[in-house]
Amino acid sequence: MLTNLIFPTRDSQQSHRMRRWVMASSASAMVVVLFLAAYLLGLLALPAFLTASSLVLGCVMLFYAVFRSGLNLRFRDPSLTLAQILASTLVILYVLSQSEEGHGILSLIYMVSFLFGVFRLSTRELLGITAFVALSYGLIIGVQWHADLVAAPHAFNRKVLNWIVLTSVLTFFSVMGGYISKLRKEVAESKTKLEKALLRIEYMAARDELTDLVNRRSLVDFLKQQKSRADRFGSAFTTLMVDIDFFKRVNDTHGHQAGDVVLQGFAKAASASLRATDVLGRYGGEEFMAILDQTPLDRSAIVAQRLCSLARKLNFDELATGLRISISIGAAEYRRPEEWQATVERADQALYRAKRGGRDRFELDNSTDDCVVRGA
Repeated sequence: MLTNLIFPTRDSQQSHRMRRWVMASSASAMVVVLFLAAYLLGLLALPAFLTASSLVLGCVMLFYAVFRSGLNLRFRDPSLTLAQILASTLVILYVLSQSEEGHGILSLIYMVSFLFGVFRLSTRELLGITAFVALSYGLIIGVQWHADLVAAPHAFNRKVLNWIVLTSVLTFFSVMGGYISKLRKEVAESKTKLEKALLRIEYMAARDELTDLVNRRSLVDFLKQQKSRADRFGSAFTTLMVDIDFFKRVNDTHGHQAGDVVLQGFAKAASASLRATDVLGRYGGEEFMAILDQTPLDRSAIVAQRLCSLARKLNFDELATGLRISISIGAAEYRRPEEWQATVERADQALYRAKRGGRDRFELDNSTDDCVVRGA
Protein backbone atom coordinates (compact mmCIF):
# COMPACT_ATOMS: atom_id res chain seq x y z
CA MET A 1 0.00 0.00 0.00
CA LEU A 2 2.88 2.36 0.80
CA THR A 3 4.35 1.63 -2.62
CA ASN A 4 1.07 2.55 -4.32
CA LEU A 5 0.96 5.76 -2.31
CA ILE A 6 4.47 6.84 -3.29
CA PHE A 7 4.42 5.68 -6.89
CA PRO A 8 1.43 6.13 -9.22
CA THR A 9 0.29 2.84 -10.76
CA ARG A 10 -2.72 3.79 -12.89
CA ASP A 11 -0.57 5.28 -15.66
CA SER A 12 1.93 2.70 -16.85
CA GLN A 13 4.09 5.32 -18.54
CA GLN A 14 4.23 7.46 -15.41
CA SER A 15 5.14 4.37 -13.41
CA HIS A 16 7.96 3.70 -15.85
CA ARG A 17 9.20 7.28 -15.42
CA MET A 18 9.07 6.90 -11.65
CA ARG A 19 11.18 3.75 -11.91
CA ARG A 20 13.73 5.73 -13.90
CA TRP A 21 13.59 8.37 -11.19
CA VAL A 22 14.44 5.66 -8.66
CA MET A 23 17.45 4.68 -10.77
CA ALA A 24 18.53 8.31 -11.01
CA SER A 25 18.08 8.72 -7.25
CA SER A 26 20.25 5.67 -6.63
CA ALA A 27 22.93 7.15 -8.88
CA SER A 28 22.61 10.44 -6.99
CA ALA A 29 23.17 8.62 -3.69
CA MET A 30 26.31 7.07 -5.16
CA VAL A 31 27.51 10.53 -6.22
CA VAL A 32 26.98 11.85 -2.68
CA VAL A 33 29.14 8.97 -1.40
CA LEU A 34 31.84 9.98 -3.88
CA PHE A 35 31.64 13.57 -2.62
CA LEU A 36 32.00 12.22 0.91
CA ALA A 37 35.08 10.29 -0.13
CA ALA A 38 36.55 13.48 -1.62
CA TYR A 39 35.86 15.29 1.65
CA LEU A 40 37.41 12.55 3.80
CA LEU A 41 40.50 12.53 1.58
CA GLY A 42 40.90 16.28 1.95
CA LEU A 43 39.99 17.10 -1.66
CA LEU A 44 36.71 18.86 -0.80
CA ALA A 45 35.94 21.22 2.06
CA LEU A 46 33.13 20.39 4.48
CA PRO A 47 30.93 23.39 3.51
CA ALA A 48 31.28 22.46 -0.17
CA PHE A 49 30.39 18.83 0.59
CA LEU A 50 27.31 19.83 2.59
CA THR A 51 26.20 22.27 -0.08
CA ALA A 52 26.65 19.74 -2.88
CA SER A 53 24.81 17.03 -0.91
CA SER A 54 21.95 19.43 -0.22
CA LEU A 55 21.74 20.34 -3.89
CA VAL A 56 21.59 16.66 -4.86
CA LEU A 57 18.86 15.94 -2.31
CA GLY A 58 16.93 19.02 -3.39
CA CYS A 59 17.05 17.99 -7.06
CA VAL A 60 15.90 14.46 -6.24
CA MET A 61 12.91 15.70 -4.24
CA LEU A 62 12.06 18.37 -6.81
CA PHE A 63 11.87 15.89 -9.66
CA TYR A 64 9.87 13.48 -7.51
CA ALA A 65 7.32 16.23 -6.83
CA VAL A 66 7.11 17.06 -10.54
CA PHE A 67 6.59 13.41 -11.52
CA ARG A 68 4.18 12.65 -8.69
CA SER A 69 2.01 15.69 -9.43
CA GLY A 70 1.96 15.03 -13.17
CA LEU A 71 3.44 18.41 -14.08
CA ASN A 72 6.00 16.60 -16.24
CA LEU A 73 3.20 15.72 -18.68
CA ARG A 74 3.07 19.36 -19.76
CA PHE A 75 6.55 19.15 -21.28
CA ARG A 76 7.54 17.80 -24.68
CA ASP A 77 9.64 15.12 -22.97
CA PRO A 78 7.66 13.94 -19.93
CA SER A 79 10.72 12.00 -18.74
CA LEU A 80 12.57 15.31 -18.23
CA THR A 81 15.81 13.56 -19.16
CA LEU A 82 17.55 16.70 -20.35
CA ALA A 83 16.50 18.67 -17.27
CA GLN A 84 17.78 15.97 -14.91
CA ILE A 85 21.13 15.76 -16.72
CA LEU A 86 21.55 19.54 -16.64
CA ALA A 87 20.73 19.61 -12.92
CA SER A 88 23.37 16.99 -12.16
CA THR A 89 25.83 18.81 -14.42
CA LEU A 90 25.45 22.03 -12.45
CA VAL A 91 26.04 20.21 -9.16
CA ILE A 92 29.19 18.56 -10.53
CA LEU A 93 30.44 21.89 -11.88
CA TYR A 94 29.98 23.41 -8.45
CA VAL A 95 32.03 20.61 -6.83
CA LEU A 96 34.79 21.01 -9.43
CA SER A 97 34.92 24.74 -8.74
CA GLN A 98 35.41 23.97 -5.02
CA SER A 99 38.00 21.22 -5.40
CA GLU A 100 41.51 22.27 -6.39
CA GLU A 101 43.04 18.79 -6.51
CA GLY A 102 40.10 16.60 -7.44
CA HIS A 103 39.30 17.83 -10.96
CA GLY A 104 40.62 14.79 -12.79
CA ILE A 105 38.77 12.23 -10.66
CA LEU A 106 35.54 14.07 -9.91
CA SER A 107 35.00 15.00 -13.57
CA LEU A 108 34.46 11.28 -14.26
CA ILE A 109 31.09 11.61 -12.54
CA TYR A 110 29.85 13.23 -15.75
CA MET A 111 29.79 9.76 -17.29
CA VAL A 112 27.06 8.73 -14.85
CA SER A 113 24.83 11.61 -15.95
CA PHE A 114 25.47 10.96 -19.61
CA LEU A 115 24.39 7.35 -19.36
CA PHE A 116 20.83 8.47 -18.58
CA GLY A 117 20.69 10.41 -21.84
CA VAL A 118 22.01 7.71 -24.13
CA PHE A 119 18.61 6.04 -24.60
CA ARG A 120 16.49 9.19 -24.70
CA LEU A 121 18.39 12.14 -26.19
CA SER A 122 19.45 12.78 -29.76
CA THR A 123 23.03 13.42 -30.88
CA ARG A 124 22.30 17.14 -31.12
CA GLU A 125 21.00 17.29 -27.55
CA LEU A 126 23.94 15.31 -26.19
CA LEU A 127 26.41 17.51 -28.07
CA GLY A 128 24.63 20.54 -26.61
CA ILE A 129 25.21 19.20 -23.10
CA THR A 130 28.83 18.51 -23.98
CA ALA A 131 29.29 22.07 -25.19
CA PHE A 132 27.71 23.42 -22.00
CA VAL A 133 29.99 21.25 -19.82
CA ALA A 134 33.10 22.18 -21.82
CA LEU A 135 32.30 25.89 -21.66
CA SER A 136 31.44 25.85 -17.94
CA TYR A 137 34.44 23.72 -16.99
CA GLY A 138 36.64 25.96 -19.12
CA LEU A 139 35.35 29.02 -17.27
CA ILE A 140 36.18 27.40 -13.92
CA ILE A 141 39.73 26.77 -15.09
CA GLY A 142 39.94 30.22 -16.65
CA VAL A 143 38.94 32.03 -13.47
CA GLN A 144 41.81 30.38 -11.60
CA TRP A 145 44.34 30.21 -14.42
CA HIS A 146 46.58 33.13 -13.38
CA ALA A 147 46.99 32.02 -9.74
CA ASP A 148 47.43 28.38 -10.72
CA LEU A 149 49.89 29.16 -13.50
CA VAL A 150 52.12 31.17 -11.14
CA ALA A 151 51.85 28.98 -8.04
CA ALA A 152 51.67 25.51 -9.61
CA PRO A 153 52.11 25.39 -13.39
CA HIS A 154 52.04 21.59 -13.47
CA ALA A 155 48.71 21.50 -11.61
CA PHE A 156 47.30 24.04 -14.08
CA ASN A 157 48.52 21.93 -16.99
CA ARG A 158 46.77 18.89 -15.50
CA LYS A 159 43.51 20.86 -15.30
CA VAL A 160 43.83 21.85 -18.94
CA LEU A 161 44.54 18.24 -19.88
CA ASN A 162 41.51 17.15 -17.82
CA TRP A 163 39.41 19.65 -19.77
CA ILE A 164 40.69 18.39 -23.13
CA VAL A 165 40.19 14.72 -22.23
CA LEU A 166 36.75 15.32 -20.69
CA THR A 167 35.55 17.32 -23.69
CA SER A 168 36.84 14.70 -26.13
CA VAL A 169 35.33 11.78 -24.23
CA LEU A 170 31.97 13.51 -23.82
CA THR A 171 31.93 14.35 -27.53
CA PHE A 172 32.53 10.68 -28.34
CA PHE A 173 29.81 9.66 -25.87
CA SER A 174 27.45 12.15 -27.49
CA VAL A 175 27.96 10.77 -30.99
CA MET A 176 27.75 7.13 -29.89
CA GLY A 177 24.90 7.83 -27.49
CA GLY A 178 22.91 9.62 -30.18
CA TYR A 179 23.49 6.69 -32.53
CA ILE A 180 22.29 4.21 -29.89
CA SER A 181 19.27 6.39 -29.16
CA LYS A 182 18.43 6.47 -32.87
CA LEU A 183 18.71 2.69 -33.09
CA ARG A 184 16.49 2.29 -30.04
CA LYS A 185 13.82 4.53 -31.59
CA GLU A 186 13.99 2.62 -34.87
CA VAL A 187 13.62 -0.68 -33.03
CA ALA A 188 10.66 0.71 -31.06
CA GLU A 189 9.03 1.98 -34.27
CA SER A 190 9.64 -1.35 -35.99
CA LYS A 191 8.08 -3.16 -33.03
CA THR A 192 5.03 -0.89 -33.18
CA LYS A 193 4.64 -1.47 -36.93
CA LEU A 194 5.01 -5.22 -36.43
CA GLU A 195 2.37 -5.24 -33.71
CA LYS A 196 -0.02 -3.30 -35.96
CA ALA A 197 0.69 -5.67 -38.82
CA LEU A 198 0.00 -8.69 -36.60
CA LEU A 199 -3.25 -7.15 -35.40
CA ARG A 200 -4.21 -6.51 -39.01
CA ILE A 201 -3.39 -10.09 -39.97
CA GLU A 202 -5.45 -11.41 -37.05
CA TYR A 203 -8.32 -9.13 -38.07
CA MET A 204 -8.17 -10.28 -41.69
CA ALA A 205 -7.94 -13.93 -40.66
CA ALA A 206 -11.16 -13.56 -38.67
CA ARG A 207 -13.07 -11.58 -41.31
CA ASP A 208 -14.78 -12.30 -44.58
CA GLU A 209 -12.95 -10.31 -47.23
CA LEU A 210 -16.04 -9.36 -49.21
CA THR A 211 -18.55 -8.36 -46.51
CA ASP A 212 -16.12 -7.55 -43.64
CA LEU A 213 -18.27 -9.70 -41.38
CA VAL A 214 -16.70 -12.43 -39.25
CA ASN A 215 -15.98 -15.54 -41.28
CA ARG A 216 -17.11 -19.12 -40.75
CA ARG A 217 -14.16 -20.05 -38.54
CA SER A 218 -14.84 -17.10 -36.22
CA LEU A 219 -18.53 -18.02 -36.10
CA VAL A 220 -17.64 -21.54 -35.01
CA ASP A 221 -15.31 -20.17 -32.32
CA PHE A 222 -18.07 -17.92 -31.03
CA LEU A 223 -20.55 -20.80 -31.05
CA LYS A 224 -18.16 -22.85 -28.91
CA GLN A 225 -17.80 -19.96 -26.47
CA GLN A 226 -21.56 -19.51 -26.25
CA LYS A 227 -22.04 -23.26 -25.68
CA SER A 228 -19.46 -23.25 -22.89
CA ARG A 229 -21.13 -20.25 -21.24
CA ALA A 230 -24.58 -21.76 -21.58
CA ASP A 231 -23.43 -25.10 -20.14
CA ARG A 232 -21.82 -23.37 -17.19
CA PHE A 233 -24.32 -20.63 -16.35
CA GLY A 234 -27.52 -21.83 -17.99
CA SER A 235 -27.76 -18.82 -20.31
CA ALA A 236 -29.68 -18.99 -23.58
CA PHE A 237 -28.65 -18.20 -27.11
CA THR A 238 -30.29 -18.72 -30.49
CA THR A 239 -28.71 -19.32 -33.88
CA LEU A 240 -30.25 -17.88 -37.04
CA MET A 241 -29.38 -19.32 -40.43
CA VAL A 242 -30.07 -16.66 -43.07
CA ASP A 243 -30.14 -17.26 -46.83
CA ILE A 244 -30.73 -14.73 -49.63
CA ASP A 245 -33.54 -16.04 -51.80
CA PHE A 246 -32.81 -16.77 -55.47
CA PHE A 247 -29.36 -15.26 -55.20
CA LYS A 248 -28.15 -17.29 -58.19
CA ARG A 249 -30.57 -15.33 -60.38
CA VAL A 250 -28.84 -12.10 -59.37
CA ASN A 251 -25.46 -13.48 -60.44
CA ASP A 252 -26.80 -15.01 -63.65
CA THR A 253 -28.81 -11.95 -64.66
CA HIS A 254 -26.66 -9.03 -63.47
CA GLY A 255 -23.23 -10.58 -63.03
CA HIS A 256 -21.11 -11.64 -60.09
CA GLN A 257 -20.04 -8.08 -59.34
CA ALA A 258 -23.67 -7.13 -58.80
CA GLY A 259 -24.01 -10.17 -56.58
CA ASP A 260 -21.08 -8.93 -54.50
CA VAL A 261 -22.77 -5.55 -54.09
CA VAL A 262 -25.96 -7.25 -52.91
CA LEU A 263 -24.05 -9.33 -50.36
CA GLN A 264 -22.22 -6.26 -49.09
CA GLY A 265 -25.40 -4.19 -48.87
CA PHE A 266 -27.31 -6.82 -46.93
CA ALA A 267 -24.36 -7.54 -44.62
CA LYS A 268 -23.95 -3.86 -43.74
CA ALA A 269 -27.67 -3.28 -43.10
CA ALA A 270 -28.20 -6.50 -41.14
CA SER A 271 -25.11 -5.96 -38.97
CA ALA A 272 -26.29 -2.44 -38.08
CA SER A 273 -29.70 -3.77 -37.00
CA LEU A 274 -28.32 -6.20 -34.42
CA ARG A 275 -27.12 -5.55 -30.88
CA ALA A 276 -23.44 -5.13 -30.09
CA THR A 277 -23.55 -8.42 -28.14
CA ASP A 278 -24.88 -10.35 -31.15
CA VAL A 279 -22.67 -11.72 -33.89
CA LEU A 280 -23.41 -11.76 -37.61
CA GLY A 281 -21.10 -13.56 -39.99
CA ARG A 282 -20.92 -14.98 -43.49
CA TYR A 283 -21.32 -18.73 -43.26
CA GLY A 284 -20.66 -19.37 -46.94
CA GLY A 285 -21.84 -18.12 -50.33
CA GLU A 286 -25.12 -16.24 -49.87
CA GLU A 287 -25.71 -17.81 -46.45
CA PHE A 288 -25.23 -15.90 -43.20
CA MET A 289 -25.39 -16.84 -39.53
CA ALA A 290 -26.52 -14.66 -36.64
CA ILE A 291 -25.82 -15.71 -33.05
CA LEU A 292 -28.15 -13.92 -30.65
CA ASP A 293 -26.71 -13.70 -27.16
CA GLN A 294 -29.04 -14.12 -24.15
CA THR A 295 -31.95 -14.66 -26.50
CA PRO A 296 -34.45 -17.55 -26.21
CA LEU A 297 -36.18 -18.94 -29.28
CA ASP A 298 -39.44 -16.98 -28.92
CA ARG A 299 -37.64 -13.65 -28.70
CA SER A 300 -35.52 -14.48 -31.72
CA ALA A 301 -38.71 -14.26 -33.81
CA ILE A 302 -38.65 -10.48 -33.34
CA VAL A 303 -35.11 -10.28 -34.72
CA ALA A 304 -35.88 -12.63 -37.60
CA GLN A 305 -38.94 -10.64 -38.60
CA ARG A 306 -36.95 -7.40 -38.48
CA LEU A 307 -34.24 -8.88 -40.72
CA CYS A 308 -36.80 -10.11 -43.25
CA SER A 309 -38.42 -6.69 -43.37
CA LEU A 310 -35.04 -4.96 -43.62
CA ALA A 311 -33.93 -7.14 -46.57
CA ARG A 312 -37.14 -6.45 -48.47
CA LYS A 313 -36.63 -2.69 -48.16
CA LEU A 314 -33.07 -2.67 -49.50
CA ASN A 315 -32.73 -0.73 -52.75
CA PHE A 316 -30.37 -1.87 -55.50
CA ASP A 317 -31.63 0.36 -58.31
CA GLU A 318 -28.04 1.39 -59.06
CA LEU A 319 -27.47 -2.16 -60.28
CA ALA A 320 -30.78 -2.67 -62.04
CA THR A 321 -34.06 -0.82 -61.79
CA GLY A 322 -36.43 -2.62 -59.48
CA LEU A 323 -33.81 -5.07 -58.18
CA ARG A 324 -34.89 -6.24 -54.73
CA ILE A 325 -34.08 -9.19 -52.51
CA SER A 326 -35.71 -11.26 -49.81
CA ILE A 327 -34.33 -13.67 -47.26
CA SER A 328 -35.35 -16.88 -45.54
CA ILE A 329 -34.39 -17.61 -41.94
CA GLY A 330 -34.32 -20.66 -39.73
CA ALA A 331 -33.90 -20.25 -35.95
CA ALA A 332 -32.85 -22.78 -33.32
CA GLU A 333 -32.12 -22.32 -29.63
CA TYR A 334 -29.21 -24.18 -28.03
CA ARG A 335 -30.24 -27.15 -25.90
CA ARG A 336 -27.88 -28.35 -23.23
CA PRO A 337 -25.75 -30.42 -23.48
CA GLU A 338 -25.83 -30.91 -27.27
CA GLU A 339 -22.89 -30.03 -29.50
CA TRP A 340 -22.97 -26.75 -31.35
CA GLN A 341 -23.22 -28.64 -34.65
CA ALA A 342 -26.59 -30.00 -33.56
CA THR A 343 -27.89 -26.47 -32.95
CA VAL A 344 -26.74 -25.38 -36.39
CA GLU A 345 -28.30 -28.46 -37.98
CA ARG A 346 -31.68 -27.71 -36.39
CA ALA A 347 -31.46 -24.11 -37.56
CA ASP A 348 -30.63 -25.39 -41.05
CA GLN A 349 -33.66 -27.65 -41.04
CA ALA A 350 -35.84 -24.72 -40.00
CA LEU A 351 -34.31 -22.70 -42.87
CA TYR A 352 -35.19 -25.44 -45.37
CA ARG A 353 -38.77 -25.47 -44.12
CA ALA A 354 -38.93 -21.69 -44.56
CA LYS A 355 -37.74 -22.08 -48.15
CA ARG A 356 -40.14 -24.90 -48.89
CA GLY A 357 -42.90 -22.78 -47.37
CA GLY A 358 -42.45 -20.05 -49.99
CA ARG A 359 -39.31 -18.12 -48.95
CA ASP A 360 -39.26 -14.47 -47.74
CA ARG A 361 -40.12 -15.74 -44.27
CA PHE A 362 -38.65 -17.26 -41.11
CA GLU A 363 -39.43 -20.41 -39.20
CA LEU A 364 -38.58 -21.42 -35.65
CA ASP A 365 -37.19 -24.83 -34.81
CA ASN A 366 -39.91 -27.35 -33.80
CA SER A 367 -42.58 -24.64 -34.12
CA THR A 368 -45.83 -25.20 -35.96
CA ASP A 369 -46.44 -21.47 -36.27
CA ASP A 370 -45.00 -20.23 -39.54
CA CYS A 371 -44.55 -16.50 -39.34
CA VAL A 372 -44.88 -15.18 -42.86
CA VAL A 373 -43.76 -11.58 -43.12
CA ARG A 374 -44.31 -10.89 -46.85
CA GLY A 375 -45.88 -7.49 -47.18
CA ALA A 376 -45.52 -6.71 -43.49
